[in-house]
Amino acid sequence: MQSRCWSENHFHDINQFTLSSTGPPQKHQEGLADHSVGSDLASLGQFPNQRPASDLNEMKYPTTPDDRYFVHKERLWRCTNPNLSDACRKELVSKLMKARRAVRKAKSSNDEAALASARSDVNDAKVALGERGPTWWDDDTDYNRLLVKNTPYAKWWSEQLDS
Repeated sequence: MQSRCWSENHFHDINQFTLSSTGPPQKHQEGLADHSVGSDLASLGQFPNQRPASDLNEMKYPTTPDDRYFVHKERLWRCTNPNLSDACRKELVSKLMKARRAVRKAKSSNDEAALASARSDVNDAKVALGERGPTWWDDDTDYNRLLVKNTPYAKWWSEQLDS
């Protein structure tokens, strides 16, 4: 049975993002996407590079009043499409993380073909999440990756800095 979810006014086959170049499933790494599991494992020291879930939940970035972007280092970054179901979003984030691990693996092995494939998988997952590609809102304005001060959100941002 294939997994499908709604995004960008059409359905995406979630399985299209599955990477064939990765090895057998690594249950511990995939479990870290679930904060409750990741927190327990990280707190036990089994994954020293992972933050406990409490740290992850506290890492909040300011979000624009219309919830389209979050701000990081003075730049606007597009938020995930809020119209995605929770299950679909989790599945796509899992595919995104798997693709990012494949990028790291391809870089370390100097495999250009695998790197290109993995980067394409990252892009596909981000488009499905609504973080790239066509906007998930009605108008076509997109300020992704622009400095906040150079967008219509500049006044809002200066008010955030003053408070």
